Amino acid sequence: MANHGKLEEYDSQEEWSQYIERLEFYFEANGVDDEDKQRAILLSVCGSKTNKFIRNLITPNKPSEKTFAELVELVQQHQHPKPSAIVQRFKFNTRFRKPGESIASYVAELRSVSEHCDFKSTLEEMLRDRLECGINDEQIQRRLLAESSLDFKKAMKIATSMETAVKNPRDLTHQMANTNINTEQPATLHRGDNQGQGNHPWSKPECGRCGGKHDPQQCKFRDAECFLCHKKDDEIEEEDGNYGIYSLGKGQAEPYVVDVLVSNESLKMEVDTGAAVSVMNEDTYTSLKKKHPNLELKESKVRLNTYTGEQVKVLGQLETSVKYEDQEGVWPLLVITGKGPNLIGRNWLQKIKINWKNLFQLKEDKNTSVKVNKLLEKYEKVFHEELGTFSGPKAKIYVAEDASPKYYKARPVPYASREKVEKELERL
Repeated sequence: MANHGKLEEYDSQEEWSQYIERLEFYFEANGVDDEDKQRAILLSVCGSKTNKFIRNLITPNKPSEKTFAELVELVQQHQHPKPSAIVQRFKFNTRFRKPGESIASYVAELRSVSEHCDFKSTLEEMLRDRLECGINDEQIQRRLLAESSLDFKKAMKIATSMETAVKNPRDLTHQMANTNINTEQPATLHRGDNQGQGNHPWSKPECGRCGGKHDPQQCKFRDAECFLCHKKDDEIEEEDGNYGIYSLGKGQAEPYVVDVLVSNESLKMEVDTGAAVSVMNEDTYTSLKKKHPNLELKESKVRLNTYTGEQVKVLGQLETSVKYEDQEGVWPLLVITGKGPNLIGRNWLQKIKINWKNLFQLKEDKNTSVKVNKLLEKYEKVFHEELGTFSGPKAKIYVAEDASPKYYKARPVPYASREKVEKELERL
């Protein structure tokens, strides 16, 4: 009859009790009930090192003079002596749930620590109490303490249900947030991948020409001829693609506006990290076209969507010279209908460095200065540098009859006032 299972040598990295537990299951599966046979199997499969170790433990006796249970107990006491129940209970009662640790993992750790606590029949009660005290969540703790009759199973069910109820909406919100910031980039014919998959700060953009991890505009194959259609990059037609553009309306907060030279004409443009591409409104393009008649729009099949999903009509695309402070280049600029603000989107922000220092510099509020001056005029006497006088009713200090005088060291004069105090003392 074939044996069920396979026995390996004992590995010192494994707990002896776990190895013996597997060995006992092997005995049960193969119907090994005889203790002498169990002892023989143990000494045969445990390995030469463990066999020698057992022989050293029982010297001068021989292994055949000890029972299977005695050999197991000798090794257990030597390698893994039973820990103090008091010490283990201390660890159990001071084990709190760590930040980010799930309730299931926390309870599993409690069960592991309780193995040598000798709780016996009170184990379930101790687990319930430790769960209530060490869960490190005020809402769940209040809910558990509000129960008049609570056993461990019920406490575990309530705690895990509340944990899931909090976790699921948070995960859903995180997924929705990721969905909002991802934009579909336009693909090009004969290219293996899309031109990009969103502007993630944790990964470099993937080049649609060669598949490398770098800016597509910096690719060395940018001016190469396609092997299939024998056209260059600027001749390849773009397919439809979607971009997100979120700041076409006026928000409550003041926009971040910078001066940019577009075709050598100064324009006010808003810095908007929520916009995937840079855009110019129709009115600005019309006025720019009057000064530069050769500024023609190229057809663009890019689709723009607002944050709420509404489509913005794209009139075309400009390839125009752009200069911001000492940075310049020829970059794409979409022209859209309407009178919304001109936006610097992420495609430009990848190429230029905004001078945030000047953008966020503090400016004095003129209205505040006017209000302060009015207060200074209204309460002029309060802000005079000379010492004032009290013009109210006479004050009387009441001292207890049995009060005894006490001497206190004079208070130190503030450093900023020392010179004035010295001059005043000299005057007196």
